[in-house]
Amino acid sequence: MAILLFFGTFILAYVVWTASSIFRNYQIARRIGLPIIISPVSTLNPFWILLWRGFPAILSLKHLPFGLGTWARCTSMGWAFQDKHKLHDEIGPIFTLVTPAANEVTIADPEAAHAVLARRKDYIKPAVMYEQLNVFGRNLNTVEGEDWQRHRRLTAPSFNEKTSSLVWEEARRQATSMVSLWAQKGSQGTTEVVADTATLALHVLTCAGFGETYSFNEGVSQVAKGHEMTYRDSLSLCLANIITFAIIPKQYLYLSFFPRKLRTLGQAVQEFQQYMEEILARERASGAKGKSETPNLMSALVKASDEDSQAKESGRHSKLGLTDEEIFGNLFAYNLAGHETTANTVAYALVLLAAHPHYQDWVREEIMQVQKTSAEEYGASFPQLQRCLAVMVGRPP
Repeated sequence: MAILLFFGTFILAYVVWTASSIFRNYQIARRIGLPIIISPVSTLNPFWILLWRGFPAILSLKHLPFGLGTWARCTSMGWAFQDKHKLHDEIGPIFTLVTPAANEVTIADPEAAHAVLARRKDYIKPAVMYEQLNVFGRNLNTVEGEDWQRHRRLTAPSFNEKTSSLVWEEARRQATSMVSLWAQKGSQGTTEVVADTATLALHVLTCAGFGETYSFNEGVSQVAKGHEMTYRDSLSLCLANIITFAIIPKQYLYLSFFPRKLRTLGQAVQEFQQYMEEILARERASGAKGKSETPNLMSALVKASDEDSQAKESGRHSKLGLTDEEIFGNLFAYNLAGHETTANTVAYALVLLAAHPHYQDWVREEIMQVQKTSAEEYGASFPQLQRCLAVMVGRPP
């Protein structure tokens, strides 16, 4: 009886809190003057995330009559990919989602979006939405104000024409090896397009980010000494489970009563952390000997971090450098931003070219012409590959 009373009281308290919070936020939303959708849960509510991911059928609530389930259309992560522009067609280009936690304004208007992005100081990113990106440390995506300026100032110089040239050369090397591997399979072809482009993207990112090069066939697929998981597998697991970090802090993933899948993720976090620490130590050792010649993101961040350490040792306060955790955080963030997106874009482009041979011929014609008239270096070739660029970022005619 006491247990039933406890749970009954808890549920009643939660319902009262939810109702009062929604009412308070609704009053605020009315003053904004945008169309309003009322939701009993927020998009980032961990219990709601677990519920709809574990039981996707719960999202069928969106079919309730009289618009009672409209909230279920826009409270799951990635909802816009499924719904496209339908909800905006019904309600308007901008609307407010009223939840117990906060009001969320969704924008599908180019001018309004530009205004928000251009006024960073007025529209500050909500830290709670980016907390899962702090798995290995704070980074450019999760900081604001002076910290954001510091992170951007220190990381931006690595993205220049020298780095683009490095990416070009490494991408050519990896792509050549990948295509050679496919050619060896003869008429059978390959069913590993996505996996292979993921390897290609990872190797290119590793070269540009860490200054480390690997062969396509072996490379980071080999378990390094002192590790139980490969660099690629540890990074891939961390990237694929970024939403999990929003629900379960990484320090709890090692608990024995968790399912094996979560404990494996905990091991991946530990392994990738160790890999980054080892690469950081090698970069510092190379820098001390004056051997770090290839410009990359890691070398730039290490230089900034050491500058900060020297300032602290001399008793001077410095905001110019980055801590080791911030270095790891930014490296993970750039892997997150560039790995899966690059791999999937390349894979998708290859499948489309295979499905449309006439576009293959159209692209090949340009490549053959550029090879005849220009050297293979980045500066000479890349600006002329307009058809290739059209396939990757736009639409061919």
